[in-house]
Formats: sequence, C-alpha cells, structure tokens
Amino acid sequence: MLGLAIGLAVFSAGCGESALLDEPESETGEHPCDVSAGLGLTPLFDFEAVRTAQFYYYANPDDPEGHTDVVPEGSDPNASGLTEVGRCPGTAAASVYGLHVAGGDYVSYGPNIGWTISESALEAMDVSAESGIAFWARTDSADTQSLQIVVNDVYTFPVTEPELRTCELETEDYLPPLGQRCWNGGMSLRVLSGDWRLYTVDFSELVQDTWGTQSPGGTPDLTQVLSIEFHLPAVLDFDLWLDDIAFFRR
Repeated sequence: MLGLAIGLAVFSAGCGESALLDEPESETGEHPCDVSAGLGLTPLFDFEAVRTAQFYYYANPDDPEGHTDVVPEGSDPNASGLTEVGRCPGTAAASVYGLHVAGGDYVSYGPNIGWTISESALEAMDVSAESGIAFWARTDSADTQSLQIVVNDVYTFPVTEPELRTCELETEDYLPPLGQRCWNGGMSLRVLSGDWRLYTVDFSELVQDTWGTQSPGGTPDLTQVLSIEFHLPAVLDFDLWLDDIAFFRR
C-alpha cells in the first residue's frame, strides 16, 4: 500500500452544498446519467479498468473501537470493496463496479480514501490546467452523510526532503504548535444523496484551516500537488459508495 496522508478530518471549512451539475431536460432527478456530457473528464480511477491514479482506503489502526464493515468480515477493503453497482446502463456514464465502505467509531480521525502522488516535493504534480475533481457517489445512510475532499501540496504534505519540508509532523513525544502541523490541505465538503450523483469540486473553492501549515494565500498550490483524498468523519457512522474519480475541465 502506498503511504497515505493520515490527515485530521476537520469539517469546519468549505461546507458547500452538493455540487450536482445542471441536468439535461431529458434526465430525471432520480438518475442523472448524462450530466457529465459537458465536462472534459480525465479518468483517474474507476474501480474497474482505469488505474491512472491509485486510490487506497485507510482506516486508523490506533482506534481499537473503530471498525470498517466489509464482506467477508475482516478482509481488506482495498481488495474486497469492489461491488457491482450497475449504474447508468447503456449510457456514457455506465459503470459495473464501484467501492462501498461502511463502519464507524473512529475517534482521532476518520478513514480516508486517497491517492499519494509522491512523497517527494520534487515529484509533485501540476494540476493547474484542471478545474477540479469529479466523482460519482451515494450513501445508504439514513442520516446526513458528509464527505470531505482534501488536496495536499508541498507545503502541507510532510515531504521526504527535510530541507524542503515546511510543516511539522506530530509524534508520540511531540505535538507541533498550532499553525505548523502537516496535513492541513485545502478542503471542501459535500453532503451525499441516497441516489447516484456526479459531484464536482472546483479547486478554486478549496480552503485551508488555521490549525496547520498553510500554503501561500491559504489555498493549495496547484502546480505542486502531492495527494488527493476523500475523508470520512470521525465518531459518526459512515456509509459511502464511490466510483469514477476524475479530473474535469469546464
């Protein structure tokens, strides 16, 4: 497994509404299968064949009460989480498989599903030509299910080069001062529907909190991105279906 950003799941910023794209008149609110037609999508991970980016599920192993519910019980969700979804058959948005994870009771931070592009500042990715991240998602939860999208750059990621690192990592013996901690990526929030929807998150809406190191201007440096992550909340139960992650251009 690639090293994932184990960020604090802070849900205090970027709390926008679900950004469902405008639907064609021919589509119903229950099944908007053609809403991606006007986007320039660059597929990253579709949980079937496209593996341009490697998104992995990570749950905090230090929370003894925390649990992720998978079938069969106790298996690795990175290997067993692919579930038939049968979404939008016969359309350009058709999908056979997606990821489904559920669970709860994590305390210090919730699980995340993320792609670590690199741990080196010298291998960061320039995504400034893209408008943002698009993904299909839904939830089986009867309660409000939030999902946080987080982008870390060379300023908020603990890069492997000590001379280039601008944030401080927490250890068992050291808690960095507020404003100097790692993993304070630019973030925005989506509240999920019970039906499949295509969500878009523009890079321009990402904001950083004040508990950690901030990038210049308080937003990620899109020319030097090191990780893209989806964070689930701590303490609360969670249920997430996720599919077809992509960059998009408006």
